[in-house]
Order: sequence, then C-alpha cells, then structure tokens
Amino acid sequence: MIKEYQLQKLQNSYEVTLHYKGVKVRVAFVGGNVYNGTKPKLRTDNPFKMKALEASELFKNKEVVLLRVIGASLPTGKAAVPAKDRASRIKPMEAPAGKTAAQTSPKVEGTAAAAPEPVAEAPATEPATETAPKGDGMKTMEFQNPAEAILYIAQTWQIQVQTEAEARQTLKEHGINPKIKRG
Repeated sequence: MIKEYQLQKLQNSYEVTLHYKGVKVRVAFVGGNVYNGTKPKLRTDNPFKMKALEASELFKNKEVVLLRVIGASLPTGKAAVPAKDRASRIKPMEAPAGKTAAQTSPKVEGTAAAAPEPVAEAPATEPATETAPKGDGMKTMEFQNPAEAILYIAQTWQIQVQTEAEARQTLKEHGINPKIKRG
C-alpha cells in the first residue's frame, strides 16, 4: 500500500527527522513550487515511515495531511525484476573455433599407461607437451601454468586439486613427472 502525504506549507521542499519508538525517521517532502503555488508531497510504501508520520505532531496539527491511499506497492530494486534461475544463466564452455575437443585436450603417450579418453570440454590454454618415458618408467609432461595442470587432472581423473603442490603429487601418483612453468 502506498500513501501520499502533502505538507500544508508553501515550500519547494521540506525535510524533517521524526522521533518514533526510539528511532530517528527522516522524511522529505519534495516537488513543491513556491511560484506556482504547489505544495510539496511525500509518497511512501514504508509502513514504519507511515506510522511515524501519522504519530507525529505535524500530522496531529494538520500541517501534514494524507492526500490519498494507493492499493499497489511501488516497484523497488531487485523485487520488481523477476529473478532468473542461476542454473539458466550458466552456459557450458565451447571449443575454440576450428578445433574439436579431441584436438585441444592434452595427450599422454607411453608404455606404462593407456592414453586417456578425449574429454568433451576444451581447456582454455594450449595443450601440455609430453616427452618419452625415462628409465624409471615415468612419463614427463610439461604444463604452461599450474592451472593447466589442475584442469588436466580434473578432466582426466575427475580429481579435484587446488594447489600446485597437490597437482604435482597427484600427477606423480599416476606415473607422470610434471614440469610446470610459472608466469
């Protein structure tokens, strides 16, 4: 519910702080015009402000009068805009133009382990390079940054790691000697 009040003095604007139930309530009457004879008005949908104004001396002394009551409420901020479901705003990543997911995912080759299946999602960086296995049977993979290594682990083994140290440990457990560039 919206209520519209009018100040009975001829002024351009009028602002007053009312004390109601231990709280200071600021009300501002605006839109007046001394030259045209228009009195300032206040329109609000705040029930506390309405109660404070109607309990004030201004209202009791008829310096402020209630002009009209409107049934609907004012549209305010986020409540007036229909909220979209968060899931409907999230869009999956697409492969870069001209490349398929199989072309952009890192490849691991070697005798100790089978090659991983191509992943449907494409990483945002260039694929990691890999060198032949050393005498200890571990493959060496080179990553451009820690994020690329973390992404490779998540796509290949569905394991969530958050730091470079965790990524190195997980890669070593899977028979890969990582070389991660920094910067």
